[in-house]
This record gives sequence, structure tokens and C-alpha cells, in this order.
Amino acid sequence: MTRSVEEPEPVPLTGVDIDTHEATLNVGETLDLTAFPIPGNASDYTIFWSSTNPDVASVESDGLHAVVTAAAPGTATVYVSATDEVNASDMIFVAECVITVVENGGYLPGDVNMDGTVTATDAILALRYGMGLIDLSDLQQEIADVNGDG
Repeated sequence: MTRSVEEPEPVPLTGVDIDTHEATLNVGETLDLTAFPIPGNASDYTIFWSSTNPDVASVESDGLHAVVTAAAPGTATVYVSATDEVNASDMIFVAECVITVVENGGYLPGDVNMDGTVTATDAILALRYGMGLIDLSDLQQEIADVNGDG
């Protein structure tokens, strides 16, 4: 008795998408991104990640996954490109994520409660933190440091 196994037909890639299309990050933060081949059962494709401005947002990748690191205030677009290696290696499919990088979340220096204005309440919060009575998040501590001396 002989048994034969047929090889499945290769499934061509028809597109690529990304799980996040827009993000705002603080300097130093990272964002995990994932690319999705279309269709999900595509047989053979190549993925490439890039940033239009690595000085603002750099990208390190490993196949379908990438980590974006916010380096400096500004805007960068992270692209994931995919090529189908089965039928049309000259076709390139692209998806993008626009990254906006801000310092201190865009909050005003001294706006410890992050409500958009600097008031006596912010000064009281900073004083209470300085006395060890309350805790502030790392971001709140950065915002509270109005003279930048740490």
C-alpha cells in the first residue's frame, strides 16, 4: 500500500496591517507593535520595519514584532513593509503607525495634578510630596521638577 501526501498550495500574501496606527509616547517610553499578514495563513513573506525619523522614534524588530523607543520630541512614522515571496516578490504591502513623542506628556512644568493649569493645588501636592506625606508617579515627579535639577 502506498500513501501519497499532497503539498498544500502556497497562499499568497495580499496585504499587511499593524495593531496600532497612532500613538503618543513620552521621551524614553517604548511601544510594542505587531504586524499581521493578510491573509493570516500566507505561506511565505518577508517583513521589514523602518522609522522615518530614528532620532525621534527608533524601531527594533524581530519578524512580526517590533519595539519603538521614543528618543526625542517630534513625530515619526513607523512603517511595516511586507513582500510576498510566493507569487509576486516585486509587490510591497505597507502599514504605518504615526508616533508623536512629547516630553512630560505635554504637561506644563509644575502642573503636578495634570489638570492643564498650574495652581496652588499643584504647589501643595509638591510640598506634601517633599515632606514624604504622599507619593507621586514618576511622571508627576518629572512635571513637579520645574527647575530641572532633579
